[in-house]
Amino acid sequence: MVFAIRIRQFHTTLVSAEKNGLQKLIPPRLKTIWNQMLVETKGAGNGPERFEMIRQKYKALTADEIQKYKNKLQEQFDAEKKRFMETLRSFTPTEIDSENRRRSKEAHSTGSRYYRLRHPDVPKKPSSAFILFYKELRNNPKLRQELGIPEAISTLVEETQNASKAWKELAEDKKKPFIDKSKALKEQYDKFMKEAGFR
Repeated sequence: MVFAIRIRQFHTTLVSAEKNGLQKLIPPRLKTIWNQMLVETKGAGNGPERFEMIRQKYKALTADEIQKYKNKLQEQFDAEKKRFMETLRSFTPTEIDSENRRRSKEAHSTGSRYYRLRHPDVPKKPSSAFILFYKELRNNPKLRQELGIPEAISTLVEETQNASKAWKELAEDKKKPFIDKSKALKEQYDKFMKEAGFR
């Protein structure tokens, strides 16, 4: 039973064997020197021998050699990321949204994690008035002092709760700048989406 569950978790959208290119699309990751050395020593001895070989090889690297490895891996990552973004652009935002919903549903049913795709040319959705207020609160000590919110908050949950309470108690004239800015950002977003043909 456990084996069956693991197979289901592996066969998620992130590694799907289906023909749909969007379903198989996963973002590149920046490889480590260890990853690269595993590739370079493929077929060289059994597991323990190979790992010891890599350990000794890494231990003997000079600072310049380590930097060369890092530069090479960064170049590979940049090239892979560029290809990834170009591939994403070949799909419409609607297709990507549909795929994200499918991934979410499948991940929920298997208990797996999934990567949410995002069209490179679509801007992030504008922040709500409360989120704009929350960001200002985090970066403005004077505002925190005015609202009686202490500087040091132990947890993010407590920080959010304090911000939510402060927002609810905030006078309407104090809320207005955040509400107006949120509306303006929403209008800009909607205009861009329409002009770009994403709606």
